[in-house]
Amino acid sequence: MSRHIIYNGDLIKNEALFCATDAVLQGVNRLNFTWFVLSSALPFYQDEFRKIEKYANYKGIKLPAWMTANTFAQDIQHLFQMNRIYQGGLLKMLLFVDTPGKEASYLMTAESLNRQKFHMNSEGLKVDIFRKNRLFSGSAEVFDVGVSATETSAINSMYQNGLDQMVLLNEMNHVARFVGANFMLLDHDTVYTPAIKEGAIEDVMREKVIEACVRLNIKVFDDCIVHADDLKTADEIFVLDPVQGLKWVLGFEDRRFYYKFAPKLHQMLNQLYFGKANAR
Repeated sequence: MSRHIIYNGDLIKNEALFCATDAVLQGVNRLNFTWFVLSSALPFYQDEFRKIEKYANYKGIKLPAWMTANTFAQDIQHLFQMNRIYQGGLLKMLLFVDTPGKEASYLMTAESLNRQKFHMNSEGLKVDIFRKNRLFSGSAEVFDVGVSATETSAINSMYQNGLDQMVLLNEMNHVARFVGANFMLLDHDTVYTPAIKEGAIEDVMREKVIEACVRLNIKVFDDCIVHADDLKTADEIFVLDPVQGLKWVLGFEDRRFYYKFAPKLHQMLNQLYFGKANAR
């Protein structure tokens, strides 16, 4: 748990405030959680800040006037230092507004991951399609990753059925993403992933995995329409978990998968995030 938090640019040592977040936010309109991995070796502050700016613009939120990519990075570095996080950490940021039209306020917390690389899952994920609700590409659910009504329902269904992940569909019945994460499928030495407009998450993990594929001389199509049947005919499927890294899929409905390319992609991803010394 964070020993310190950042509240509107100020460092606060008050666990009671952190634990009583609901009290802090009482009466305000909570807008969005956004979370991601930051490595002390190779953080992507600029990339993450651009994502926050884009979300704020979409929602009509005014970021604090003093909040720039540089002050954002300073907040994170200060928070990590005071929480004694030296080997990468999980940053959680909450944006919220008290009154429509006013500048947003924000809370930042940080937890240590105690590692300098991603670890790929030894046992493959078992997944299925969540068909009860759909993600709507023009709605805030595309941005509210992990906290939207659709994803909350999908998580409940996932646990009830003993699954590890759920496939989410958009309003056109196309595959948009998995719960809280993008995915990619490999088919005949080419990688495919849904377009952002289809409901994919515009995050740093997606960008870096695409870069990793390119460095491995694998052709990537990142603006695709993906159907459920495409998952069944894929050679490999991997989930791009923004915290855990690359996760390979073992089973989708009655189809079973193996992995050959995933370990190579996993190693390259570690190089991009954490540097060559910690790639393996």
